[in-house]
Amino acid sequence: MYNIYTLTRELSKLTKMQNLFIVAKKVNNIHLFRNSNDLSDIQLYFLSMLFLYENLNQEIEIEHITDKVLTNDLYAESYLLWKRNKKEDNTKSDFSHRHLHLVPTNKINFNKKEGN
Repeated sequence: MYNIYTLTRELSKLTKMQNLFIVAKKVNNIHLFRNSNDLSDIQLYFLSMLFLYENLNQEIEIEHITDKVLTNDLYAESYLLWKRNKKEDNTKSDFSHRHLHLVPTNKINFNKKEGN
């Protein structure tokens, strides 16, 4: 038997809902819900699923992944978790290259100019 969260996830996968979501982000007069503030838990869950599947569809379109990820919810969430962890690892390694480590010594050697 399906619960409301499973049905909401399936609804957010639909192309029609994805298209409506994309248009609603770009056009201010189109709203997904009647209420524009004080969203319920299920509305917030639906929005998060729309974001999730929009992100996956973009990854599929630029061929970073195949559409097989959409066949199983575990695949989808696992991919996004892997991507987030990979991004965090890259961010940490990027910062390590930005620091300049100086080692104190007694003398400084300058390169001599050629031709003098």
